[in-house]
Amino acid sequence: MDSLPGLASLPERSVPRESLISEEKVDPAHLVEQYQHLENRINTPPPMSLAAQSAITCGDWPDQAEDAAKLIIFNTQTSRHDENSPKTANLNLAATQRFVLARLQRRIIHAAARFYRGPSRGHLTSDELEQLISEYCNAVRNLDYMRWHASNHAKENDEGDMFYLQSSKHFVRLAMEEGGLVPDHVLPAGQLPVARDHEDPQLPGFPKSVANKEADSEQFLMRLTMASHGGMFVIVPMLIMATVPGKIASLVTTVVAMLAFAVGITFKTQLKADQVLAATAAYAAVLVVFVGTSLSPSNGI
Repeated sequence: MDSLPGLASLPERSVPRESLISEEKVDPAHLVEQYQHLENRINTPPPMSLAAQSAITCGDWPDQAEDAAKLIIFNTQTSRHDENSPKTANLNLAATQRFVLARLQRRIIHAAARFYRGPSRGHLTSDELEQLISEYCNAVRNLDYMRWHASNHAKENDEGDMFYLQSSKHFVRLAMEEGGLVPDHVLPAGQLPVARDHEDPQLPGFPKSVANKEADSEQFLMRLTMASHGGMFVIVPMLIMATVPGKIASLVTTVVAMLAFAVGITFKTQLKADQVLAATAAYAAVLVVFVGTSLSPSNGI
């Protein structure tokens, strides 16, 4: 049999026969013990730092998070005439949801740390991460809905915001008193006024008929406002250009009216950028017609 390439260059080494005999007699139990020891070294996570152990033991995160949440979850609104006189006690559920998100973030970070420090086949930790991320996404959607509801349904006195609970409502006031929020945590301390509906307590939310009626009224006022403003944006520049002759007056009137129109539809409507551009261009085209009419030799009214 031919020798493998490179073997000729290796130095010869004599091995005692006794060592060969001793290597042939290997204890299987010893091999199993060595394999288990090596596997334990691979699967054992590295030790945590002293700072991390101290933070978990002392509970710094829960204490600091709860202190931060207490500043925004429950508050007292004072009277306009007397800042030392409490008016309403308020419980902000959207702020409470932010605390829930913070707790979920902490749980996700801890699960990711266990997955990172643990064995590569830790399917239990990966399943836990998947469940926690799903809960986190639901919590984020809930917070977005709370904010959307507050911006679209809340009234000036917060009667329409279902996620901003006030002691000015009878059933909310009773629940706050049962839970000890009122009067123990009312700052500045003092006697809160009675609820507005204490004589005829109302359940949360508006009846469907009342809500539909208010929505119809708001839509009617919106249509009336848009129609009146649209007419004024056309009539006022036309009257100015018809009564004040001259090219400069017509051009200045056109520029000012167009800028006012653009600013108005930008801040008062929810149109997109391309829609704002199209509306402004159409309005500018109408003004150009007025400019041509006002500068023609036969202009007059």
